[in-house]
Amino acid sequence: GHDSTANTLCWFVRYMEAHPSIQTELRAALKTAFFASEDPSVVLPSAAQILQADMPYLDGACEEGVRLAGTAKANLRQALVDTHILGCPVPKGAEIFMNYHINRSLPPATAVPVVDEAKRSKTSRAAGEKRGDALSRGVAGRDLGSFQPRRWIVVDEMAGKESFNAYSLPSLAFGGGYRGCFGRKLAMMEFKIVVVLLMLSFEFLSLPEEFKSMAATEKIFREPDFPYVKLRGL
Repeated sequence: GHDSTANTLCWFVRYMEAHPSIQTELRAALKTAFFASEDPSVVLPSAAQILQADMPYLDGACEEGVRLAGTAKANLRQALVDTHILGCPVPKGAEIFMNYHINRSLPPATAVPVVDEAKRSKTSRAAGEKRGDALSRGVAGRDLGSFQPRRWIVVDEMAGKESFNAYSLPSLAFGGGYRGCFGRKLAMMEFKIVVVLLMLSFEFLSLPEEFKSMAATEKIFREPDFPYVKLRGL
């Protein structure tokens, strides 16, 4: 899976260039977590330190990078029984193309994609109620086309503590169920390690206007057409 991880990292550095304030906030959080001792002998954290650290903002940034990158754009599944999806009949044996890439911007903050709830199955409606309909409340479902790590963070007002919530938004970046990607944990470990080392080693500077495009080409993976960076060593 190194090619898919590399592709997602390519998108991540593009988002860092496009959102300098988020880049600054993430780097500041990393420095606070790993360089609090001011020990001059510490150059970069080890892989073990990175994976053991409790950093909601880092987790949110990585999750947001995976979500927006849409590296594995979609998948095919075959219906095992006759069924319906939003009122549309799906016969047994039909192949269903499922889009995993959810990033379109929504209208006002509380708006959600227009779906007739009556057409959803009972199990779908029950799952939505259990999840709390994250898309319809709070910051999680706002402006899905933008890079916002804090949509994955919840705050305990009483304790004043932030925590990462992996269920803030529905996610199928790694598939799901019996056919979910068995390399998911390894991929996210690799992704987090490289993100931390890149953020602490380089500043991603603003690119010339002709290279700022987020245009992509759909191949096996969704690849950026302008995978360029301008770096300053830290």
